[in-house]
Amino acid sequence: MAKRSYIADLEKSLEGGRKPIELLNAILGFLNFKPVEIKIYNLLLNSSLTIKQIEDQLDLSERTIR
Repeated sequence: MAKRSYIADLEKSLEGGRKPIELLNAILGFLNFKPVEIKIYNLLLNSSLTIKQIEDQLDLSERTIR
């Protein structure tokens, strides 16, 4: 996704009164976080998980998670 799209997402989130998590995801995307990194971050926001638990939930390798 292009930076231009992330800026539009940020503007919509700020104007539309969207959920804070949607705004955070738009900011992380703008900062060039990869989609998988955003997914991991969102999981860790809600609970403290081990690498194995993240592997199971997102079907990712340990190397990707680290």
